[in-house]
Amino acid sequence: MSLETRIREDITAAMKAGEKQVVDTLRMAVAALSRAQVDKRGQGDGGDAALSEDEEVKILRTCVKMRREAATAFRDGGAEDRAVAEEEEGVILEAYLPQLMDAGATEAAVRAIATELDLSEPGDMGRLMGEAMKRHKGLLDGGLARTAAQTVLGG
Repeated sequence: MSLETRIREDITAAMKAGEKQVVDTLRMAVAALSRAQVDKRGQGDGGDAALSEDEEVKILRTCVKMRREAATAFRDGGAEDRAVAEEEEGVILEAYLPQLMDAGATEAAVRAIATELDLSEPGDMGRLMGEAMKRHKGLLDGGLARTAAQTVLGG
């Protein structure tokens, strides 16, 4: 079952339960997924325009990031209630995403890749980061991975 299908089913359940914020948040997520699907169809050769699971996850991560940024902006502007609402929406969306590795697991993964590929110099940062993000797609936080790579490479 695609992520979008799961979200659509959860919208129905949330509507029945009277959870307005959940319904509104999930509808925004479905709209973002639908826009991406239309964009993909427009760029393709007329073939299957269905989004892959990786593409769906990337779009939802972007939605979560936008909620965090909006919360910060509202908080900076003195609108605490709006900031809290944005953070709550982010939490709702995060429930649909795979759990990111924590700092310890990220460093272990990056260290293993560095050892396997015999990468040890600060100049190997790009290669190490590229390989780590490719192997652990959707599971690594880029900031944590960069910090781990700097630690491993002594940079």
